[in-house]
Amino acid sequence: MTGTRELSAAAVREVHALIAPHVRRTPVISVDLADFGLPAGPLLLKLEQLQHAGSFKARGAFANLLLHEVPAAGVVAASGGNHGAAVAYAAGKLGIPARIFVPEVSSPAKVARIRSYGADLVVSGAAYDFSSPQGIAFDGAHLWITNVGGNSVTEVNPANGALVRVVSGAAYDFSSPQGIAFDGAHLWVVSLSSVTEVNPSDGTLVRALTDASYGFSESNAIAFGGGHLWVTDPKNGSVTGISTADGSLFRVLTHVDGYGFDGPDAIASDGTNMWAANQTGASVSEFSAATGDFVQVVSGAGDGFKLPFGIAFDGLHLWVTNVAGNSVTEISQVDGSLVQTLAGGAYGFNGPDGAAFDGSRMWFANSGGNSVTDVPVT
Repeated sequence: MTGTRELSAAAVREVHALIAPHVRRTPVISVDLADFGLPAGPLLLKLEQLQHAGSFKARGAFANLLLHEVPAAGVVAASGGNHGAAVAYAAGKLGIPARIFVPEVSSPAKVARIRSYGADLVVSGAAYDFSSPQGIAFDGAHLWITNVGGNSVTEVNPANGALVRVVSGAAYDFSSPQGIAFDGAHLWVVSLSSVTEVNPSDGTLVRALTDASYGFSESNAIAFGGGHLWVTDPKNGSVTGISTADGSLFRVLTHVDGYGFDGPDAIASDGTNMWAANQTGASVSEFSAATGDFVQVVSGAGDGFKLPFGIAFDGLHLWVTNVAGNSVTEISQVDGSLVQTLAGGAYGFNGPDGAAFDGSRMWFANSGGNSVTDVPVT
């Protein structure tokens, strides 16, 4: 069968009958919406993770292969994981040669699964466009990673590591984009002398802020807190507060005012206060997110800070990346005391820079390895 098919109830029933012998009838369970903090009511879940190849995509793979005349050479698919696994599985069951292309950053588990189905696997290309990745932020669904060398931002699904999109272009005014933050509605990307607002639902540009009153000399990182965007400037030794409502200047905090800023780089909010990592001073400065008033400076050999570049809050503790130490330091946001330091080859740290929390895991952007490391938080 070839050609374009009209989408209709009859066509769906026909394809269902065609693929039924090849796919599992996965279970449906009923749960109460109240279990998820929503008004009570029934919610049906179709457990497609129990499908062949681990996802619903096996259905589409079988349909595509059975509805078309496949040449003797077989089929080719490019995928970050689930689609490639589904095509490899379906082709193997139907006796069709398959070659699957996956990027270098694909999940090892997905790569192993595709190989186990007998497909010709090709691992090649940095499809995620990572080029000196530095900043990283979570928008409630996806991760967004800035690429200093590529003047772009890469969107990734943390559930399976799949590429969603790469945002770039002159309109965004990205010039070595470094820090990135989510304010609950939009993403904010800081470049050397500007801040760009992006809609995370489709990656479109909202606006670019370049007001000279911000006093940016070499803006580097950005975080949202207290109704403001806080942007670090390591060259000036300052942090600038900007209103998210209208982009107006709120306040400029400087090292001469007693904040202990010494090359302030990364910055994060704990919900009440802001924490700025000082790369030159091997310390972290804390100040009020709402007012900008100084709170404390955390430093000392015990915290293991070695060129701290990234910082993120997991709801309980702060995590600080150490570029020079290829390590990550976890500290208490209550008093700044050391909790633990992560280091070693198992983590794959290579110049760990940006950091973000997705609700269950910490994600660290490795600027030296063009990769991203995730660590479960318990």
